[in-house]
Amino acid sequence: MPDATPDILREPGATIHKFGGTSIAGPDRLRAAAKLIAAEARIPYTVVVSSAMSQVTNRLLKIFHTAGLGDVQRVLDAVQALADDHRAAAAGIDADDATLAQIEELLTGLSRTAAAATALRDRSPRTHDIIVSFGERLAVRLLASAIRSEGLDARALDASDFLDTTDRHTEADPVTFLGDRSVAAVVQAVLKANAIPVITGFIGRGPGGEITTLGRGGSDFTATLVAAALRATDVNIWTDVPGVLSADPRIAPNAQPIPHLHYREAAEMSFYGAKVLHARTMIPVLQQAILVRVRSTLQPDAPGTRINNTPPAATSRSGVRAATAIPGQTLVSIEGSGMAGTPGLSGKAFDALAGARISATMISQASSEASVCIAVPSDLAAKAEAALKRVFSAELSKRIIEDIVIEPGISLVAAVGMGMSRAPGVAASITAALAARDINIRAIAQGSTELNVTLAVRSDRAEDAVRAIHDDLIDERHGPPCDVILIGPGSVGRAVAARLAKLAPASDRRTPRIVGVVDRSGGILDPAGLGDRLDVILAHKAAGHPLRDLKGSIAGSPSDLLRALAANTPACPILVDCSDNAAHGSLFTEALRVGFDIATANKGPLADTDDVWQELQITRDRRARIIRGESTIGAGLPVWSTITELTVGGDEIRRIDALMSGTIGFVLDRVENGAKLSDAVAEAVELGYTEPDPTIDLSGVDVGRKGLILGRLTGLSPNAADASADPVIGALPAGAKADAVIDALRARDAGFADRVAKARDAGCVLRYVLRIVRGLSRAAIAELPTDAPLAQVKGATAAVSITSRVYAETPLVVTGYGAGAEPTASGVVNDILRIAHARALP
Repeated sequence: MPDATPDILREPGATIHKFGGTSIAGPDRLRAAAKLIAAEARIPYTVVVSSAMSQVTNRLLKIFHTAGLGDVQRVLDAVQALADDHRAAAAGIDADDATLAQIEELLTGLSRTAAAATALRDRSPRTHDIIVSFGERLAVRLLASAIRSEGLDARALDASDFLDTTDRHTEADPVTFLGDRSVAAVVQAVLKANAIPVITGFIGRGPGGEITTLGRGGSDFTATLVAAALRATDVNIWTDVPGVLSADPRIAPNAQPIPHLHYREAAEMSFYGAKVLHARTMIPVLQQAILVRVRSTLQPDAPGTRINNTPPAATSRSGVRAATAIPGQTLVSIEGSGMAGTPGLSGKAFDALAGARISATMISQASSEASVCIAVPSDLAAKAEAALKRVFSAELSKRIIEDIVIEPGISLVAAVGMGMSRAPGVAASITAALAARDINIRAIAQGSTELNVTLAVRSDRAEDAVRAIHDDLIDERHGPPCDVILIGPGSVGRAVAARLAKLAPASDRRTPRIVGVVDRSGGILDPAGLGDRLDVILAHKAAGHPLRDLKGSIAGSPSDLLRALAANTPACPILVDCSDNAAHGSLFTEALRVGFDIATANKGPLADTDDVWQELQITRDRRARIIRGESTIGAGLPVWSTITELTVGGDEIRRIDALMSGTIGFVLDRVENGAKLSDAVAEAVELGYTEPDPTIDLSGVDVGRKGLILGRLTGLSPNAADASADPVIGALPAGAKADAVIDALRARDAGFADRVAKARDAGCVLRYVLRIVRGLSRAAIAELPTDAPLAQVKGATAAVSITSRVYAETPLVVTGYGAGAEPTASGVVNDILRIAHARALP
């Protein structure tokens, strides 16, 4: 069968704009909506779908119900009031004569239909659909006229002329194949005429040509049905709120717009009471991966909420994105000790409800099979009870089923989020949040995908339950803290703490706070933050004392203290390692497993064995955590970030040439300027450029670790850099004290001075160069021509030259100060802030 989608819509693709009732509520809003369309229109690819004006559908429903009672005068008064409002709206937008005539024709039709229904006391679903359809039919005429006032051609279309549905009045289902063909044909004709179709939402055409409706909120559904039929690029749902919110703001005042949702999350939220979306909205767009955006007509430049099939980014540790509720529910429990082991009982129950046209809103079954609990809308509870008693009459008489219990006054509260499947213990956290507020859970249901956890609670506690879930499991990602446990409060660690203490809160990230400081002797923890105690702790460490000497300290290893802090459920926890303990790989893995992100200046764990490295990567990915180690490569230089951005952007790193030891760079520069080798090293130690053990720098071990991290990060080389090629720098006793190292170097002063002089005579300078290419990583002192780029780098400055597919002719060079506590601390703090930023945004 040839594809009926019109060619004109394939490139660049139609854009659907759907307006809710509040967005066209009166002349001012109609004009604003028209101006918005004029600003966004891409002719001939713009399509508009409209709801009825605000509260009009409710007023039409009241007319229908009043007509069923035969109350003539009330019906006449209500129709007249509705007519007056639409005439006023038409006058307010200076509607053209054709529109005024159409409005009058529709109002006459409404009046006659309502009068006939009143005379017959007609309460039929068919008449219901005819009466309520007038809201959308009137609205599209007004909106099309307002758009024409902006200089664009716009034509009102009744979906009851072409959107095919079943004959199930009040809740009709689209007949997709027929609907797609007829929608494409009708809309194509308007678009080809360079006009904007303005289509009625909510209504369709039954098999006999009669008007049907798609159910409350069905205009969203119309918009995505039209989008699917046209293979549109995107659907914009315009409303009066700035996107899909994490909860009803009237219940949870801290509710925030959710920038991005997956289709499945949005579908769950709409089913469980989110007001912005219709429950079936996502179905038509899901298969074609059409982007849906929920935007505010009051803030049209705001980003709103994007909905597509991209998995959501990690947000709160719980993975919960939204909390919502459905009121007006009743629990129907089928109970009996004889049910256990009796096959088919659940199936019979669901068949009975289906036969009565009742959809269950929640199902929960005891593992003993001795009870099945089903939630249904309260207005259908009596019908559900009768259907179940009828189908189980035999089981009730034989006492296989002992009772069918009805419990009214129930609301269903749902926690929704795809990330819940990756976060252990979500259901326990939800129940704990409710228990802390003395909210009793009557039933609970959780799917195997853990996309949704639904709880039945008493209706008078439903808002408390939503608030509890939002405050405890969602709002923490918008809240201020990001809890940091600092390991290694040496010179770098203290500089990190001092910088964090000066940070001001920001809207796009959490504010880091230190909740724990740990050294080799133990640590001090406070889940509420160390606050003013931090100054005392840091001064104590600056004086060279162990933390165990302080009041309130806790004895134990870093791993012990990490577990102690994790038990207090820190918010957005970050392990910050500024120690030099090379054996912290297992600590990092444990931290990732219990929910910590990691920012490290400690090269050891990232330069450990391949097994340790692989376990860190696997655990990080499985737990959806973050590891950042900017300061493990070039102090505060953005080398890690640059490489990450290049590779994420699709570039291929091919070679690294780098000066990665600020210490050796400083020493070589001082010797070139006439200093003795031993004196230059002594000066480097005094200035704090070296590691606590200076042989780590001078023997090339430190550069070897950096080379291994760089090789792993770029994928060029999984092996440590060979840093032992130069005996002048390399042959030093490992673990020696600084004074002993300096004394050992005095015997080499003359020889090294000669080497520097020979290089100068050859027009060269000495530089300690790390080179990484595919499968090879090597570091050694090299003679570089004085005009070489790396030869221009002097002193403690570090430089990294990156040759890639994009930067093949002219390498990308990152250069800057490469040694010292302050630059290193700067890199660590930047990593912390990047994590805090990532954890603040959905």
